[in-house]
Amino acid sequence: MRRLLSLLVLLVLLCGSAQAALPGLSDVVNARALLSPGTWSRVLRIDLAKAGEVYPKSFYGLVFEMASVLWFYSPQEGTQSLSRHIGRTEEEKERLAELLRTPFPALQDWKEEEHPAPARAPESAPRNACFIESLALLDFRLRHGARTDYASLFTVYYHDKQKVRGHTVLYYEKGDKVYLADPAREEPFVLSKAFASDQARVAALLVRGRDVASWRELRLDVEGLGPAPGTMVAEGQGELTAAGKSGAAPRPGLREYRLKLRPKSAG
Repeated sequence: MRRLLSLLVLLVLLCGSAQAALPGLSDVVNARALLSPGTWSRVLRIDLAKAGEVYPKSFYGLVFEMASVLWFYSPQEGTQSLSRHIGRTEEEKERLAELLRTPFPALQDWKEEEHPAPARAPESAPRNACFIESLALLDFRLRHGARTDYASLFTVYYHDKQKVRGHTVLYYEKGDKVYLADPAREEPFVLSKAFASDQARVAALLVRGRDVASWRELRLDVEGLGPAPGTMVAEGQGELTAAGKSGAAPRPGLREYRLKLRPKSAG
């Protein structure tokens, strides 16, 4: 699976110069390269009033649009939603500072920066990017016309010492089998539908003996599969009552919502 993700990065690379050795920047740029072509995204430099337990005083992050929602990725804590509503991304892009203050109350300044994609595939995957990596695996399947009867992003939260951490995989069905494509594994888990119907067992399988805190599924309706790349579109309008994280502890009150996956139109 890691080799496949490295290949995906290589396939979407743009010509550019080597990245400067800045903390977190290479992770952000490599994560951005995994997004589907045409995905709106921006590399941000974030400056806080002071360093915290998780974030340094200055760091890089990636804001991107997926499923009519704005998301924020950082190598420190993974991916979380920034949007407060579904379907208002154009409006929310104009007030990023306000949205960024929710996860970062000590926000002092931020700015967009242009950084070219790496000249070659990275030797290692971006840190805590399992949410984006799982989307990239699904996009790869769609691009190659692979049969996918059902797909979702499945996140399991587990206890690790004194913290709660999260990990996201691509869950998809093909025929009478269920596949869990874990970015951390070379090969997917292959399950029967009877086993997969017990989500507690699925969550326990993914964390391999760790204590499961909770799990959530971001369900996708897969339509019109073909060789064209897919884009995710939120089904209906609604308010996001809280931001949820992948790669960090969940915030209470996250509302699950359905997403619809449709092929992009040509051109």
